[in-house]
Amino acid sequence: MTCQTVDENTSCVVPGLMCGGHYYAWAIALGEEYNSSESNSVWFYSAPCLPTNVEVEVDCYSDGDAVASWDPPYNAPNISLTASGSLQVYCQAENNLCNLTGLGCGETYNLSLTASNSQCSVTKHMSSNFTTRPCKPQRVVVDLPCGSEIAVLSWEERPEVELYMGSAVSSSGGMEHWCNSTGSSCDFPGLSCGETYTFTVKALSRGCCSQHSDPVYIPTEPCQPVIVLAEADCQTEELQLSWLPASGVVLYLITATGNLGYVENYNATETNLTASLPCGQNYSIIVQGRGSSCDSDPSSPAFVKTPPCIPHHVTTNEQCEANTASVIWGASDGAKKYVAEAVGHDGHSHLCYSDYTNCTWDDLHCGDEYTVLVRSMDDYCTSLPSTSAVIYMAPCSPQNVLASADCETNLVSLSWDASNGSSTYHVSLETEWQIVWHDTNDTKTYWSDLGCGANYSFTVTPRNLYCTGMSSIPAIIQTWPCPPEGVYAMHDCLSGTAKIMWQPNSAMDHYTAIVDSHFGISQTCMSYSDECDVFGLTCGQNLTVSVTASNRQCNVTSVAQHGLQSGPCSPTYVSVVKDCANNTAAVSWSASDGASLYLVTASSYHVNISHQTSDLNYTLSDLMCSSHYAIQVVAMDDNCSSLPSQVVEFDSAPCPPQNVNTQLNCMSNNLTVSWDSFGYADYYLVWVIDDNGGGGEAFNTTRNECSTSYLNCGSSYTVQVTAVKGDCQTRSSFNHNILTAPCQPQGIQGSLDCVTNSAWISWSHTLGADGYTVSALGEDDSTANCTTWTNTTCEVEDLACGLLYSFSVIAKNSECESYPSTDIELQTV
Repeated sequence: MTCQTVDENTSCVVPGLMCGGHYYAWAIALGEEYNSSESNSVWFYSAPCLPTNVEVEVDCYSDGDAVASWDPPYNAPNISLTASGSLQVYCQAENNLCNLTGLGCGETYNLSLTASNSQCSVTKHMSSNFTTRPCKPQRVVVDLPCGSEIAVLSWEERPEVELYMGSAVSSSGGMEHWCNSTGSSCDFPGLSCGETYTFTVKALSRGCCSQHSDPVYIPTEPCQPVIVLAEADCQTEELQLSWLPASGVVLYLITATGNLGYVENYNATETNLTASLPCGQNYSIIVQGRGSSCDSDPSSPAFVKTPPCIPHHVTTNEQCEANTASVIWGASDGAKKYVAEAVGHDGHSHLCYSDYTNCTWDDLHCGDEYTVLVRSMDDYCTSLPSTSAVIYMAPCSPQNVLASADCETNLVSLSWDASNGSSTYHVSLETEWQIVWHDTNDTKTYWSDLGCGANYSFTVTPRNLYCTGMSSIPAIIQTWPCPPEGVYAMHDCLSGTAKIMWQPNSAMDHYTAIVDSHFGISQTCMSYSDECDVFGLTCGQNLTVSVTASNRQCNVTSVAQHGLQSGPCSPTYVSVVKDCANNTAAVSWSASDGASLYLVTASSYHVNISHQTSDLNYTLSDLMCSSHYAIQVVAMDDNCSSLPSQVVEFDSAPCPPQNVNTQLNCMSNNLTVSWDSFGYADYYLVWVIDDNGGGGEAFNTTRNECSTSYLNCGSSYTVQVTAVKGDCQTRSSFNHNILTAPCQPQGIQGSLDCVTNSAWISWSHTLGADGYTVSALGEDDSTANCTTWTNTTCEVEDLACGLLYSFSVIAKNSECESYPSTDIELQTV
């Protein structure tokens, strides 16, 4: 390469040199004809080449580092790099690389490259720039308002950041929550209650993420408590409350609100509470968790009713009554009803239930002192008892007041049972003309100088320190009676009754007439007037008569001057012995006291029989068959007849069956026997007897017929019918003979006579058969037969040729035919 200069210039510019070249230069002076020789040579370097393909790689894991790289230039000059931004960073290249450190995060830098050699340097400003890794977000704040379910994460926004990524991680290690934003905040919905979350945010730009921001810790609001038990103890009136642990709670707030306006607040660090609440209110209980910054939602309410309040101002009314008393009190909060209890000194407890503030007993015990307590009640609890009140009951009315007279001493004693609650008794005696009384602390008094036959009334009234009880029921007493006078007796033979009469005295309760026999047997009657009848006198006896006047205390007896003779006794041990064969009955009996003659009667529906005898037996003859008889015997003396003896009943022999008839079914050998009945029979016996000694059968029936199908074929039977009543039997006048159907023929055999075209059929002898018939049936339905009366063979003639015949045999007698025998077959030719 050359360059020229003219005039006096001693320099020139050589264009088109290559960068980074090593050149030698010399000068030649040019003349008009000749040129000078070359000057001494000098060497020099052309300007260094600049790098190409310059790239900058930002370190995404370090806030201020980047690496610049390029393709090496020719002759590899010294390369230096300057990054200019908020800071200016110089870097000397090594091995075509330059490590830029100390850069600011999140800043954009302009690059300039300088290539230098020993003689010159060249600087070039790059048209492209680079941005370092984003800075970690600053001023990070989390806003989680109480009651909100959304946490808002916010930070200081930087313009170079393309995207922000927020993170929330719970302290319990659950799922990590993310949110993305191109602005300065993002939301985290659906965070779990009762957790502490760590919030961070990082910036993303040009493919690099910043460091996480400094963490921000914030707790979510506590979880809602869940009540699992809420009840009020009926005895202690304490609230028992428990709930499930709620996350995030440092303190539980419990609020109890009563329906009467009472409100109480409690704090608890545990999950249970025992507290006293005012009685008689319906409470709504809620539990709320308190966290470090927020309170949870209140729990669902639990409803508790405290026991009803204790009744107050208990006051008793109606003192000194026999069995009633009442109590009143002030109303109790929470009470639906009340129970009042009265406990006596005897330990008995009386309960009275009421829906109001008063209650009345009607079953208290007289003479007792009661302590009264009142309790209020609701559907579940009963309150503690109220303060007590006292009821004083009137002494009990004396019982079993008994006045008795001593007929020997003319002294009246009065006694009674001790009255509960009594300390003294006021005893009064009242008559039509006077009243006498005195007080005593004993339960018995004695009274003298009282008149006979008079009525006296005694009453006893109990008393104690507080009350006077009801008087006893009056005890009425009559004093001793006077003896009856003019006792007289008459005897009625027909009725066996004695009428006894006397002259009455006043003030008697009743009279008793007594009839005694010399055997010590007594019979009595009672009367309130001047006579009475003694029935059922002891028969056949000489009797003594007396009358006793009685009142409640004493008896006085007078005896009649004349006695009585009773009528003869009714016969006893009457018995009947029947003679069924002769149709008679022998009646006998035991002797009767006072009897000289006996009358025997036998009564039936058709006839009455009677007979007198001095003997102790009699035989009844010519009795009607199938009749029911009632036997009685009457004893007699010269004046009276006894009552009839007890009836003895018996049945005469039954009438014999009439018109006996038999019917035999030849095919089934079923026999039906029928007859006519006369009179009454308990049942009928039917005998069917095999005449050949093969046994027989007996049947009993209450009907007029019977049937049997168990007869043997080919047999002769005798039939008898007997009527049975009680222990007697009567047979029918005539027996009936029957002949059953012959037995089925057996052992059938046959042969053909080819000349005459007839068949010889033979069989075994059949029981009960008088004759036989052989039947032939051809296959063309043609028939032929033969009959024999004595033989067991028979020739069937005039058979058609060339046919197959079936042959069977039937046995018969004067009454029936048998079943056909089994068939045999023969083929004619």
